[in-house]
Amino acid sequence: MGRPTSPARQRILLAVAGGSASGKSSVVACLRAALEPVSCTSLPHDAYYRDLSHLAPAERTRVNVDEPGSLETDLFVRHLEALLRGETIHRPRYDFVTQTRGASRLSVEPAPVILAEGLFVLAEPRVRELATLRVFVATTAEQRLARRIERDGAERGRDPAQVEAQHVARVEPMHREYVEPSRVWADVVIEGGARNHEAIDRLAQRVHSLIDAG
Repeated sequence: MGRPTSPARQRILLAVAGGSASGKSSVVACLRAALEPVSCTSLPHDAYYRDLSHLAPAERTRVNVDEPGSLETDLFVRHLEALLRGETIHRPRYDFVTQTRGASRLSVEPAPVILAEGLFVLAEPRVRELATLRVFVATTAEQRLARRIERDGAERGRDPAQVEAQHVARVEPMHREYVEPSRVWADVVIEGGARNHEAIDRLAQRVHSLIDAG
């Protein structure tokens, strides 16, 4: 972690949670656009998946990556705290195809608005305590499965039948156990994901109001 890039000032942290393939990243992208010209920086929790390079490729597929222990959340929280202090951080790079971390890291600069996105960001008390606003992206199980099949096939080269089997066996049970219950902590719920432009615009207006008040 680097030196502060600017004097200490109030920064706004939005914690954006939701199920796998619920549209969290799309909501974050739309929110960033709606907040322009305000500078934003994003920190995805899924960049912090634990490196599985010590396992054979066939063994990696048997690791349950849909439960909180599969992520290095301690480091994620430390990086959020550093960004809030105005420090540059160097986050991991995670390869979802090989389920490994690369040797290089990605520099992330602090900004007035920080967007922390991930399955478990509202399930983690330390992130909730840091957050100025807590957001939950709500989509149906059918929508999430369809999006997951499309995404994993296009981006990760995975067979649709295998994606669906994993969804039934692991993704949905972990969603019901960890992700959906964290919705109770949300200040804002965005139904339907990034297609809900009205909800995203209202959230952007709320953030602008916080910036003006700060």
